[in-house]
Amino acid sequence: MDMTSFDFFTQGCGSCHPGGASAEYDREGKRYDRWMANPASGFTSGGENNFDGDYYKARWTESGVIEADCLLCHLPGYRMAERNKQLSAMNFRWAATAGSGLAAVSGSVDKSEPVMVA
Repeated sequence: MDMTSFDFFTQGCGSCHPGGASAEYDREGKRYDRWMANPASGFTSGGENNFDGDYYKARWTESGVIEADCLLCHLPGYRMAERNKQLSAMNFRWAATAGSGLAAVSGSVDKSEPVMVA
């Protein structure tokens, strides 16, 4: 199977992308995490989800999305390595928080560990 939207961000490609657009919304303009969590979608986290390229094996409900992170370029001293660590852990919704240094993020969606922000 070709790379899905979720794979794109979990397999390292997301490390250079500031988020927003395809990191946040599917091809129909629905926000990944909110649509997957909606019972009307019929999708389940980690499921085959009708082999839909935006949702196949995706865990958007837990990971959240990668919202546009303006600080990636506009904050001197941005912690790119910390952001990328969160992306690798599938902690998408917390990547900007860690990268900006606003808080420390621990845990991992990928390893089913509770994510904590301190």
